[in-house]
Formats: sequence, structure tokens, C-alpha cells
Amino acid sequence: MKEQGKSIRPFEMDIDQDGVRKIIRIQEENGVFEIVHDGRVIGALRPPGEEWQLLDYMQITRKVALFEPDLESEKKGIELHSPLVNQIVGEIENHLNSR
Repeated sequence: MKEQGKSIRPFEMDIDQDGVRKIIRIQEENGVFEIVHDGRVIGALRPPGEEWQLLDYMQITRKVALFEPDLESEKKGIELHSPLVNQIVGEIENHLNSR
């Protein structure tokens, strides 16, 4: 469910993981913000209106219909730690506020 008509178009972010530049995509699906790397959902954030929080795999599978846990993405080194999650939240909020 979209928050008061606010939604964002998918966008990409450059991130730094241990000195390696990687690209993630943020997209809004089924009321959550998915974090996608190499075409696979690696995490999701709760939508605005609730405290921003990274959803665990059980919550993702309930909210994101086509999510399939894939350990391959973990091998590629995307670690969704607090500073990165905060950076992603900031970018989502910037995109929401610019509409």
C-alpha cells in the first residue's frame, strides 16, 4: 500500500563495500522498499510511516511475493550493515521528498 500517493521510481546507488564499488537498485514493491543487487532481492526496508527497519528474511518472504533467498549474493560481499542501511534510507527519503 502506498503512503498517501507517495511512491518512487526505481533508482540505483553506488555503494562502497570494503573498498569495492558496487551498484544496488532500490525499488518499491508490495509496500516495501526492496534492495536489489545483481537482479536479486538482498533485503527490504519498511515503508515510511513506521520506523525504518531492515526486514528479516521471514518478513520479506511474506511481503515480497517472488523473493527467493539466494546465498550467492552473500558471497558477492553485500553486507547490509547499519551505516549502509542508513545511507539507503537517506536516499529513499530524498527521492520521496523530491516528488
